[in-house]
Amino acid sequence: MAKQKKARRFPVFWVCLLVFVALVLTVMAIALAQLRVVLADYESVQPKYAAEEVFRTHFANPDYAALAERCAMPDNLSPLENKANLAAELEERFAGETTSYAPTTAGADGSLRFLVKAGEQKIAVFSLAILPEKSEFGFDRYGLGDVTLYIRPEESAAVSAPSEYTVYLNGIPLTEEHITEQGIKTDTCAHMPEGLEGITYTTYAADSLLRAPAVEVKTPDGRLAPLTADPESGLLTAGIVYDEALQAEYSDYIIGIAQNYAAFVMKDAYFASFSGYFDKTTDLYETVRQVPTSFVWRHDGFEFADVSATEFYGYSEDVFSCRVRFMHILHRIGSEDYTEQFDVTFYLHRVDGKFLIYDMVNN
Repeated sequence: MAKQKKARRFPVFWVCLLVFVALVLTVMAIALAQLRVVLADYESVQPKYAAEEVFRTHFANPDYAALAERCAMPDNLSPLENKANLAAELEERFAGETTSYAPTTAGADGSLRFLVKAGEQKIAVFSLAILPEKSEFGFDRYGLGDVTLYIRPEESAAVSAPSEYTVYLNGIPLTEEHITEQGIKTDTCAHMPEGLEGITYTTYAADSLLRAPAVEVKTPDGRLAPLTADPESGLLTAGIVYDEALQAEYSDYIIGIAQNYAAFVMKDAYFASFSGYFDKTTDLYETVRQVPTSFVWRHDGFEFADVSATEFYGYSEDVFSCRVRFMHILHRIGSEDYTEQFDVTFYLHRVDGKFLIYDMVNN
C-alpha cells in the first residue's frame, strides 16, 4: 500500500504579511478617498470661488437699486444726495455696459478686495468677509463683505431766497455752510422806517450732486414760495409769498386811497378826499399836495378798469406795503379816450391805530 503525501501548508508568516498588506492598502485607500474629500472641501472654499460667486450674484447683471440701498453713500457725494438718485444715476450711466472684476489691493484690515468695472469705468470695490458658518471640515467660508460704490458727481445748484425763508434740496434744509452771500437788499429796504429792515435775500450753493436736485423754499409758516430760474446762470430765485390776510383786510382801503389820489392828479378830486390817509409828518405828504396838474387832458368823465391790490407784505405788525394797479380812463370831449396806467407800491405804517401812507413808488 502506497504512502499518502502530506499537504503543503502555506507558511503562517506569509499569510500574516499578505493580510497586513491588504489591510494597509485598504486603510490607505480609505484615507486617500477621505483626503480627496477634505481637499475638495478646502478647494471649494478658496476666496477666488467666493469672489466669482459674489460677482455673478451682485455685479454680473447688477441691480443698482439694491446695491445703492446696501451700500453707504460714496464719500465724494454731497450729504444732500440720496440713494434713489444714486441708483437712478448708476442705472442711467452704466446700463448695458459689460461688467468685469479683478483683484485689487487688500483692505487695511487685510481683507481681500476686488475691483468691479462697467466697461472701462470703475463702479465698485467689494471685499470678502469670513462667514459665521464653517465648511464641512471646518474651513473658513467667504462671502460678500463691504461694497464701495464709485460715481462722479456732475451737478450743482444755487438758490437765492428771502433771508427768513428755508431752502430745501432733496428734502434737506440748507444751513449756514451752504451760504455764499447774504444780506442782499431789495428795493424795499430803502423805504423802511427807522429800526426796520426790508426784505433781504440769501444765496445758497451746493455741489457734488448727481442730479439737478428737487428744490423747495418755504416761508416760516410753511407756505411754498414760487421759483424762477435764470436761463443763463441756472440760479433759482424764490419769489416773495404775500400776505393774503392783509390783502383781504386792506384791499378796499388802499384802492380807495389810490383812486382818489389818481383822480386828484387829473383834477377830478380834492386833496382833502385822500389827504387824511397820508402821514402829514413825511416829505411825501407835501410832495403829493403839490403835484402839478397844469398838463391834464381836458375830459368830461373818467373811470377805472382792471383794478387790483396785490403784493401785501407785512414787515411788522405796524408796517406793510402793497401794490395797486388799474387803468385810469379819461373820456375826452370830441376825441378818443385817454388811458393811463396806474401802478404804485404804497408803504403804510400805523399811526394812532390807523394805517397811513408814508412812502410810495411808481412801478
